[in-house]
Amino acid sequence: MRVWLRTMLSGLVALMAVCLLLRTWVVMGLIVPMAVSGSSMAPGLRGSHFQSTCLSCGSNTDRSVESSVAAERLPCPACGEASSMITGPILPADRLWVSRLGRPQRWDAVVAESPDERGLCVKRLVGLPGEEVAFDGGDLLIDGRVVQKTLGEQRAVRVRVAEHPGFQNRVVFTPVGQPVFTDDLPYNAALTRRLNPVSDLMVSATVSHGDRLSASVAIGLVRFGLSDSGTAILSLDGVPVASVERRLPPHAFRLEASTFDSLAVLAIDGEVWLQSPLPRLGPIEHVEAVVSGEGSRLAETTLWRDLYYDYPVGVSPRGWLLGPGEVFVLGDNTPVSIDSRLWGPIRRNSIVGRPLSGW
Repeated sequence: MRVWLRTMLSGLVALMAVCLLLRTWVVMGLIVPMAVSGSSMAPGLRGSHFQSTCLSCGSNTDRSVESSVAAERLPCPACGEASSMITGPILPADRLWVSRLGRPQRWDAVVAESPDERGLCVKRLVGLPGEEVAFDGGDLLIDGRVVQKTLGEQRAVRVRVAEHPGFQNRVVFTPVGQPVFTDDLPYNAALTRRLNPVSDLMVSATVSHGDRLSASVAIGLVRFGLSDSGTAILSLDGVPVASVERRLPPHAFRLEASTFDSLAVLAIDGEVWLQSPLPRLGPIEHVEAVVSGEGSRLAETTLWRDLYYDYPVGVSPRGWLLGPGEVFVLGDNTPVSIDSRLWGPIRRNSIVGRPLSGW
């Protein structure tokens, strides 16, 4: 009883300390609250939105408020059937704490003063003072070269395409409603636009294993192979291009394999094992993850894609040269985002801070 009481009191003291610290930061202006407006950072950060439910498979999908004027039955991103219906009321926008602490870096989400005088907006910082920003095939170019993200940066920007949560030995992902994977976003159900093929994909999964594990992930012509001896091999169109030997974690590990930014990356439990440059890949029709061996299973297998950066309709391909004190910001939901592609660069001192967790 005394141990339980002591634990409870310790928890209450810690909670009060956190609340007091947060209140102090709010009073000092180091932390400020805000609500997300619009769809420019969806699906990660959402303004007011709906949720639709598929009558065929039962899956739920977030949709923009504009989706209410789309077809009565929307395509379901999980099963492909045109049987997803908006059944509930408008859901409130995500609410955030904004931290003024620290200096934002490239790929950080930031809160800035909107140049069109509409208050604060949330965007992603991609270009820094003195750089030239452009786009090519969905990639971000800085000074004419593709910016290759670290594993942590890939995780920060990746967009979920599909998932298989159960235990399986083989998981196959194929495009829903299209011949190849594209930059389509179900959130934008009311938007009619040209879809762009994407080859910057990632597979993540939890791999449990016993003896004689053999695992592979194939993203188009790129194949990541892994054996219980700790040998990892990267192949391109059947030809090995890189390999490494390490010791696998016992029993289970988290696997991530990606082809973002013309770079092949294989990571085990968050540690990069293999990394190798890739030529520009063509459209991807098929992604597969397979494990074999006694007790070997895949779980929480998820397919992701990279953000696809493009020029807005009516804007000719060009570059933006940033002056001293200028930065370039983009929305993650590029088809609908109003950002530096239309505004031009913004002043770095117009950045208020970085969004933290909701409230």
